[in-house]
Amino acid sequence: MQTVLEQHAANLTSLMNGQKATHRIVTKTQASVERVTAEQSTLSARVDKLAATTDQTTTATNQHTSLTTRLDKLQTSTDQSATTMKQQNDKQHARLERQVTTTLETHATKMQAAQTQQQRDFNKLCQQMLTKLEEIPPPMIIQHCDHDVIPPPRKMNRKLLGYVYSRV
Repeated sequence: MQTVLEQHAANLTSLMNGQKATHRIVTKTQASVERVTAEQSTLSARVDKLAATTDQTTTATNQHTSLTTRLDKLQTSTDQSATTMKQQNDKQHARLERQVTTTLETHATKMQAAQTQQQRDFNKLCQQMLTKLEEIPPPMIIQHCDHDVIPPPRKMNRKLLGYVYSRV
């Protein structure tokens, strides 16, 4: 009999610990918890007033029972609301995560395509510049006293930017 009582006490302790954990979770939900707390304090005040009056002891007992039932219903409702809110939050988080991942992947693909296109355009421009440079005739070289004299470039409606030397 003693062991059964100890088991029941352990079960009750476990249930009370579970209820405390559930209560902590419930307190984290903002709007529902504030409403329940306010209602509990007003109901506790009513219960205290009813206990103080000696004339209406029976009425106070009945009201206390109904208030306890109502609090239990509110607790159940709050637990269900908290569970529903958590599930909705998890779903929304997963959906937003998928959207962000998809958006990042599309932007990365677009940026990579744009970068590839820019590289192609740059390579084309480099090739065009090289072909234009190859078309420019070499400067006249004059031999004078055992060394080459290269005349300066002519200004033909252009300004001088520098010398371009071909590879030897």
